[in-house]
Amino acid sequence: MIALPSRQPDRTRRGARRVVQPYWLSACVLVAVLLAVARTATAFAPLDKWCFVPTGCTLPPRDLVNKTEALQTAMFGKDAGKCGDGICNVVAGETCHSCPDDCGKCAISQPFTKCKNPNHFAITFDDGPSPLTENLVKTLNAAGVKATFFLIGNNAAKHPELWKAVKLAYDSGHDIGTHTYSHRSLGSSGRIDINPAVKKAMTVEEVRTELLMSDLVVEAAIGRRPRFVRLPYLEWQPLSVQAMDTYGYIPININVDSNDWRLQGPAAKPETVVAQFTKAFEDAKKWDKSFISLQHDTLAHSTAAEADIIKFLKTQNVEFVPMRTCLGLDPYRAPNANPFLNDRFSKLPIIGGGNSTSTNSTDSSVVPDVSSSSSSSGGSVQSDKPAGQNLQSSAPARTTLRADAVMLLVAALVVAMVAL
Repeated sequence: MIALPSRQPDRTRRGARRVVQPYWLSACVLVAVLLAVARTATAFAPLDKWCFVPTGCTLPPRDLVNKTEALQTAMFGKDAGKCGDGICNVVAGETCHSCPDDCGKCAISQPFTKCKNPNHFAITFDDGPSPLTENLVKTLNAAGVKATFFLIGNNAAKHPELWKAVKLAYDSGHDIGTHTYSHRSLGSSGRIDINPAVKKAMTVEEVRTELLMSDLVVEAAIGRRPRFVRLPYLEWQPLSVQAMDTYGYIPININVDSNDWRLQGPAAKPETVVAQFTKAFEDAKKWDKSFISLQHDTLAHSTAAEADIIKFLKTQNVEFVPMRTCLGLDPYRAPNANPFLNDRFSKLPIIGGGNSTSTNSTDSSVVPDVSSSSSSSGGSVQSDKPAGQNLQSSAPARTTLRADAVMLLVAALVVAMVAL
């Protein structure tokens, strides 16, 4: 009998091929994932992770969000830096309090509540824009009064048809500030009245995101990024003020409260607002000589009272001023100023990253005197060309896959399947 050749080696080879193919697949997937990670960009957290408005939140224009994410990636990278590396890495949570070595010393200890000079009166409005804003601006213009409007970012993002009123206010010489994005408290409660489930203070990253997103909406409306911030519920804590100081914002509260929001139903009348405003002013005069007031341009009974409020204040011989004059500070970042940091610090990344010379100036002209909320702020604070440094630090690992990375992953999977 002739012995047939054994076929075992063939089975072994086929088995080897079956074993090798999954490795090729794994290798392709691994390469795609690595390419994807290499192409990630430092991203803001999803809306539902920081904006807790029950009716939903609307992002600012997507192109501005993408541009800001790309810019902070260029400045801070993708890996969390550490305090002492010479870069004030706000994306990693560093502030003038948590890391003064990198971010400089804090200059603001509490919000401003009155103007720099005696007899100055700054009229301010919160919560807009609303359908009432445009007529209010016209009323102010007719009276020759410059005021300040603090916008809720989400309100403005949801209603771009109201940007015209915001632009009218800006073009008329009124100042535009922000009232955060969702009107969440910057105090220890972190509350937002329309969502009682929120019961914890904001992290510095949430504070930063709220303010940056508000900036983008204001920028879309008027072409400038604001620096003035009205604190929701007038609440704050040292952590939030230190964060705002680091990021280049000016926190502003009041000493004349109209309490217009408390008026409901039949009590919501313009004459009642005038009466409450008058009393609040008389009370404030007992301890202050300059004033910042609060009303809401979302309340018809308050906006309808404005002409009479102005008439009353004129009898008191006050000088109406916008917030820029009240505090002696620029309400907007300079066109080329760093959008993430206060440019008074001695070490700041230059826009776009790259090598540049670090400055170590301690010029008092760029550090406002804010030893108390009633002190003069004074000084020039923004320059067109921020100081820079070599950017090597980086941000937390939270990232978002770009479309091209996803395409690479899909392509790798297709190649692996064909190989099978």
